[in-house]
Amino acid sequence: MVLGMIATAFFTAAYDLPNGFVKGNHPQGEKFDAKDVISGKLPTVVYLMVFNSAGFITTMAAITILVWPLQLRTILLFLVICICVVYVMFVDEVTPKFSVSVGKFSISSIALMWSLVAALSLSGISILSMRGKYTSSLWRFIVWLSMKRANWWSNNTVEDLEAC
Repeated sequence: MVLGMIATAFFTAAYDLPNGFVKGNHPQGEKFDAKDVISGKLPTVVYLMVFNSAGFITTMAAITILVWPLQLRTILLFLVICICVVYVMFVDEVTPKFSVSVGKFSISSIALMWSLVAALSLSGISILSMRGKYTSSLWRFIVWLSMKRANWWSNNTVEDLEAC
């Protein structure tokens, strides 16, 4: 339930952008250098979408992991995929179109954004997976919750669910 609320917050934040972030407020077709990405010279909406998308995709991955042992996982996974497709289509529409030069090559704003999302998500998960003071407790809680959910489904029948 918590992950669903977090995913909803990320989706809503991307969908309900203030006027300053709307695509029409940014010049289209600009060319940037690779150093502009790090120095923060890209339109602010790009950075917003990178962090928002990393959070949304990571949340959807966590939901997928948690619903995997459920009997209705096919339906739930279909819904997660549909939500992700809608989110990707929306983000691609909102992100301003420009290119970034890296040496002789040029990367589109959409390819750059999704590459940064993948890098941020994977590096964020890697950092959190390190054996720190709080991350090991969080990891144990997630494993415990997953095992508890799997045990509950294996110990209950359809008749037990209907009785509730």
